[in-house]
Amino acid sequence: MAISSAGPASSAFRVIERDGDAAQVAIAGVENSPYAVSAELLASISDYPAS
Repeated sequence: MAISSAGPASSAFRVIERDGDAAQVAIAGVENSPYAVSAELLASISDYPAS
C-alpha cells in the first residue's frame, strides 16, 4: 500500500495490476474503486516507485 502526498489529504491506495505505464489502483475507503491511472503520474504524486 502506498500513500499519496499530494493535496490537503492523504489517501492510501493499492496497485492491483500494472502493465507498462498503466496501473489499476484501489483507493482505501472509496466505493467506486479501482481506477486506471498512469504509473508515471502515480509515482510523481506518491511514494509509488516509477519503475
